[in-house]
Amino acid sequence: MPYGKLSEFCFDENKNWSAYVRLVKQFILLNDIKTELHVATLLTHVGAQTYQLMCDLCAPDFPEDKTFEQLIELVAGHLEPKRSEIAERHTFRQRRQVEGESIGAFLQSLKHLATHCNFKATLEVNIRDQFVSGLRSEEMRSRLFAEPSLDYKKAVELALALEAAERHAVEAAAGGAPEASGSLAGLTPAALAAPMHRLVAGQQLTRRTCWRCGKGAHAPNKSVDSSSYGLGAVLSQLYSDNTERIVCCASRTLNEAERRYSQIDKEALAIVYENSEIENEKPYFNRKDSLHLDHGCIVWGYRIVIPRTLRSQILDELHAGHVGVVRMKQIARNYVWWPNIDADIEARARACIPCTSVLDAPPAAAPRNGVKHILTAPYHPSSNGAAENAVKNVKKVLKKAALEGEDTERALCKFLLQYRNTEHTITKREPAVAMFGRTLRTRFDLLRGCTADHVEEAQKTQVRLAKTSAERQVVEGDNVLVRNYSKSNTSKWQPGIVVERTGAVTYKIQTGDTISTKHIDQILPLRKSNRFSLPGPIENDNSSMAKPEIDNLEDTSNSTPAESETKEAEPAGSNAQSIPATHERSPPRVKTYNLRPRPIRTNRDI
Repeated sequence: MPYGKLSEFCFDENKNWSAYVRLVKQFILLNDIKTELHVATLLTHVGAQTYQLMCDLCAPDFPEDKTFEQLIELVAGHLEPKRSEIAERHTFRQRRQVEGESIGAFLQSLKHLATHCNFKATLEVNIRDQFVSGLRSEEMRSRLFAEPSLDYKKAVELALALEAAERHAVEAAAGGAPEASGSLAGLTPAALAAPMHRLVAGQQLTRRTCWRCGKGAHAPNKSVDSSSYGLGAVLSQLYSDNTERIVCCASRTLNEAERRYSQIDKEALAIVYENSEIENEKPYFNRKDSLHLDHGCIVWGYRIVIPRTLRSQILDELHAGHVGVVRMKQIARNYVWWPNIDADIEARARACIPCTSVLDAPPAAAPRNGVKHILTAPYHPSSNGAAENAVKNVKKVLKKAALEGEDTERALCKFLLQYRNTEHTITKREPAVAMFGRTLRTRFDLLRGCTADHVEEAQKTQVRLAKTSAERQVVEGDNVLVRNYSKSNTSKWQPGIVVERTGAVTYKIQTGDTISTKHIDQILPLRKSNRFSLPGPIENDNSSMAKPEIDNLEDTSNSTPAESETKEAEPAGSNAQSIPATHERSPPRVKTYNLRPRPIRTNRDI
């Protein structure tokens, strides 16, 4: 009877063929099976499915015709093809401890994933790094980071001890008897006292107060991670209903030196980076009650909050004219804001080479022994007072323009604009405000939304939606009728020709020898036939066409019946006016006519 038991190999369950082969070899060794029986032993134990696979791989031969080593290689080449070392290492680096997974199970999974990573002599170092960085507990990971020298064995022992201590604390808090565990041996008192936030006996522990708002209905949750080329951090809030909402996130790439860090050092760098990024969010939180939206822009008070991608452009605009740090800050306080804006302004001014090259000499020493020096020194403009000081400022601007290759007149204009828009150190008022009662308009005013633009756009939209007819317009050379406002001429309309379009709704019209400007409302185009067209051709001095007769339909809205009857008795065309042949339509008129009904004759009248 053979020693041991050899089960079937099920390749459809992702079993490890190499491990199964090692088990077969141990079975053969234990039972001292002869070499010529190795193939028979393998075929009778692998099972029907694996045997069928061997038959397919050996066709047209049979598995019995192959050697033991040949069968092992055939099945291994089919079930375990050569794997990509990069892909295996990528899978290894992505492994993290999942919720409910023990330290032992997590460590075993890492060792299994490292099988095909070809780490060789650095196997323990890589498993240690991924083991520490992949721990789910942030407190446990931070504790391991704090160890000055941490090798693979020490990392595993300390993590198991912390897990056992946490389990012990949970059981003690639940009122159960703690189980003795040998893994607590060697655990320091500091490790036992380390805070571990978990669920106790089905009840949630009291959450920490949120540092962002001071409320207890939620707690801040910080998550960090690192890879071989970058860092990432996420700040979120955990609410009482177990939902999580993202507050902010940040990421950056590692430089060349940081990429050579070990995985533990990269994880520690990610924690430091996360803390610095969260500090950058506090200025916004401190101003949360004053932030609002205005025309699609985030505004703090009356200052536009500038995003990170646009700050360099704003700094360049603030530095236009080389007005100095003080005036740059004064302008910024009237228009824009972002965290650490003062430090960014100072750094921008220090980085300006022209500004650095014309810095003033340090102030002179205070007079000593009561001696007042009244002589003026050469090349010392301050001795001549405020006038020379103003000249000095202008000369500095011109020197900076020369160093930058900028037009001196343009540079001087930009400097004067900034100078007159910033508060004077003596008068405490802007020169423009002192003279005009207001600051001068600059490009910074374009940052603020203009209500007039929104109103104009809304009006245009309303007109476009309400428009029911085509837009009235004429082109150069068109024959038109224009409104005649001359008192000497009784004709309300007179012919003309379009000479030029001078605006959206204005044109220059030539009437005879005179060219005048007319609005489109004062012009009647004659290019197409419409309801004002005349019934037939028109003749004038320049045409041989026959002159039509136009019924003299007079306006009787303000006349008496007698006058109306008199006008009706007049022959048609007696007062008709000749209309030039260059026009195809009569001038538009709104008339009311006195139409008398025909009397009805009855038998009594007969």
